[in-house]
Order: sequence, then C-alpha cells, then structure tokens
Amino acid sequence: MRIVIVEDEPQIRDGLEKAIKCYTTYEVVGTASNGEKGLALVKQENPDLIITDIRMPHMDGLEMLKYLYDETVKVNAIILTGFSEFAYAQAAIRYGVLEYLLKPIDMMKMVEVLKQIEMRLMQYKKEIVSVQQLLLNMMISDDAKAIELEEQIKERLSLKCTTLVDLFLIKPTRIEREIYDELIQILSHKLELQFVDNYQIYKLSNEYGILVCIIDVHPNQNLKRLFESKILPNLYTLASCSITYCRYTQEYSLRECIIDLKQLFQYTFSCETTKVLNKEYISQLNFESLKYPRDIENNLKGAIYSRDEEKIKKYYNQFVETIIYSRGKPEEIKEYTAKMAYKLYGMIQEYGLGGQLEFSIQYLSKMMLDSNNKQELVKYLDKIKILLIESERKEVETENFIILRAIGLIRRYYQDDLTLAQVADEVGVTPEYLSKLFVKEININFVSFLRNFRISVAKRMLDSNKYKVFEIAEQVGFRDVKYFNKVFKSVCGVSPLEYKKRNVRKNICP
Repeated sequence: MRIVIVEDEPQIRDGLEKAIKCYTTYEVVGTASNGEKGLALVKQENPDLIITDIRMPHMDGLEMLKYLYDETVKVNAIILTGFSEFAYAQAAIRYGVLEYLLKPIDMMKMVEVLKQIEMRLMQYKKEIVSVQQLLLNMMISDDAKAIELEEQIKERLSLKCTTLVDLFLIKPTRIEREIYDELIQILSHKLELQFVDNYQIYKLSNEYGILVCIIDVHPNQNLKRLFESKILPNLYTLASCSITYCRYTQEYSLRECIIDLKQLFQYTFSCETTKVLNKEYISQLNFESLKYPRDIENNLKGAIYSRDEEKIKKYYNQFVETIIYSRGKPEEIKEYTAKMAYKLYGMIQEYGLGGQLEFSIQYLSKMMLDSNNKQELVKYLDKIKILLIESERKEVETENFIILRAIGLIRRYYQDDLTLAQVADEVGVTPEYLSKLFVKEININFVSFLRNFRISVAKRMLDSNKYKVFEIAEQVGFRDVKYFNKVFKSVCGVSPLEYKKRNVRKNICP
C-alpha cells in the first residue's frame, strides 16, 4: 500500500513515517507540510491512502480532500483530529475518509488501522474484479453457463426477487484505457454529487462499454432524466458517448438485458446526442423504407470517368440528401453508403483511375459501417469525394480546358479504336494542334498518353486476378493479344503473365 502523509507538525509527520517504515511493509511515497503541497503530491503520486491532519496553514486537510473530490480524483483517507474537531471531521466522509485517529496518536493503534484499511481495500477490489469478471464471462458463455453465472452475480450484489435495478450501458467513441478510467471517475463523482447510493460501475469489453448498476431504486425514481441532464453532458467533456438504459427485474435474464442495451446503440445514429435511449423512446421513432439509388451511383461513376468535378459534387450531394439524411433505418443507411463506396472502389480498382486511392476507399468504407452518427458517416464519404477530386487534379497537372476534355474522352472511350483525329474532332480543334497541345501541357504525346492509360487499366485488371490476358487485351482496346503483350512489356519491362505471377507471389508472401 502506497501512502502520502500531510501534516504540518514535523515531529508528528516524522513519527508517522518512521512507525510505518518500522512496523509495516507499506511505502511512504511522500510527505507534505500543508494541504496545498499535499494536493500536488497526491496528484503526482496517486497513492492508495492519504493520512492528513485537519488544521494546517495555507490549506487544511478537509479543503485538500474537497479539492481532490471536486476534480474527480479518487482517494482514501485517514484524518488526524482532536476531540474538538471530531464533529467537523465527520462531514468529510463523502470525500473518501475511511477512518479518524484522535490525537495524540497511538502509533500501534495506527498500524492496526492501516492493516484493517488494507484488508477493506483488497476486499473491495476483489469484489469489484470478481463481479466484473463474472459479467464478462456471462456475456460469452452458452445459455446454461450464463444462467449459473447470473445467479452468482445476483448473490454477490445481494439482489432479491423484488429488487429493482437500473442499468445504464455507456459506450465512448474512443476506446483507450485511460479514457475508460477517466469516464468511470467522472461517473462515480457525479453520481455521488446527485446523492445516488448503492451503485456499481463495471468496465466490460470494448464491444459493450461501461455498465452502471444502480441497485434498489425507487419505482418512481427517474434516473434516465438524471443521466440526460447531469451525467451525459459531463461525460461529453472527455469523449463522445452513447448511453442506453433499461430497468432490470428478475422476470428477464441479466444477460438479455445487457444484450438489449447493446443493440440499442445502433439507434444513437439517428437520435439526438443528448438522449439516453431505451426501448420506449426507440418505439416512437418512425423509419421509412429505403431503396439503393442505383441511378445516383451510375451518374457518379460517369462523372468520375469523365473527371467532371462539378458533377461529382452534384451527385455526391444527391446521395447524402437522399440516403444519409433520410429517415431510413440506421443499418440501411450505413449499408447503402458503404455499398456506394465499395462500388466506386471496384470501379477504380478495375480501371486504374487513381494510384493509392483504392486502399483509402477500402479503409473509409469499413469506417462507415462503424459510424456512430450521421455526421461521422458524411465525414467519411466526404473524404472519398475529396480523394476522387484530388486524384484527378494530381494525375493531370493542367488547367487547359481542351486537354481536360480530351482526357475525359480517353477515359470514357479507351476501349474503342480511338484515334487522335476522332478526339480532336470532338473537342473542336485540328489533330495537329491537339498533338502539340498534349506535348506542351503534359509533356507527352497523345498516342503515348492513350497507350499508358490503357496499360494502367490493364495492370489493375491483372491485379484483380479475375481476368485472362486475352480478355484484358480486348477490354482495354487491343484487338491483337500478341500486340498487347508487346506493348505491355515495352511499358512495364515484363509480359502480362510475368506481371501477374509476380503479383500472386507478392500477395502470398508479403
């Protein structure tokens, strides 16, 4: 047990430290001569126990404990007090005071008190860990084992048939251990400030979050409203959180209640962030049936093919309004948004329209399915839109309208027998002028650009491992597979088959 001593009288302070070192195995990690210094020391050392006097200069012991309490620093304390201060000291019980020692201090009695406190703290930790572990095991066990574990949990928590228990499941968007620890501290502090008694807080898996059990509540007590008005806003100062709620009675199994609470999290996607969700609230929500907007998908693909930035934005905004900000069910909205992203990913992968873009879209699509709210979903889709627009700008560093139109035609018709004369006619210039313009603007002639683009698409198709070489040759505009092999090797240094074999080996042995 790690101990901090805060006492202004040097003789008592040194005597306490010597007695602890002499008669126990506990560690005195620091001493302070007043509450102000003690406050800094406790924050620095995070001890298991504080031994503090009441009357001290600058800041007394109770004021120090109150500061720690207000800052949600969990402490256990022994107060050193005289007879005249005893009633005053009793007021500090809410600040973590476990025992009082009357002056003058009987050192052997103090040693006994320290041992008793150590036993209490160990027992408390053991009980908490045990119930927490039982809960974790219950959630992953089969039905028969879960029933057995639930009975053990009820016994540990002294739950009777008539006991009402309010359950709150809290899931932060961030899963770092430090976040969970701080959220639990804030929860404990705020519940005590609201005079909520007989509560237990357990950290479950990241899939479930933090479980708050408030035992033996009054039937008319509205703890849901308390969490919405007093608890949730304070948790939000640390991390965005979703909270679900139910009142547990022994008509249902505890595991079913916790699973129900977890399933309610999906509806936070469509609800106000200030709400604590329960089944009653969800039943009042009206959802409409959605249909996947294939027309928007096709229009967006066409805009990407032709690299039309304005149309990309237009169809993107159409999708956001039609699907994401609809009154559809959360699972449908996320599924259709991820589906749109995967469709774009598939197109880009097959036709080679954007370097490292595929990995980014794949990653963002996965994040979409895990989105906690519509704003997050729009954020991820917005990143894909920006990637699509930026990839086009980086790929062709020119603002010349004629060249951009010509490249748009190449992207759209590269599978055909496309010629310089055809493209020049479409953009309204002579073939000679267009040829010179290509070299001037992007430092490559028309024929080489078309060839490189076709080979780039072919490489993507080879990477997908879905097509035979002759199929790829035909789909990228080569009618003679032998000529395709020759051009591919001149650009890539290896034949299409050799390129495909290397890619397979790379995937097997990364």
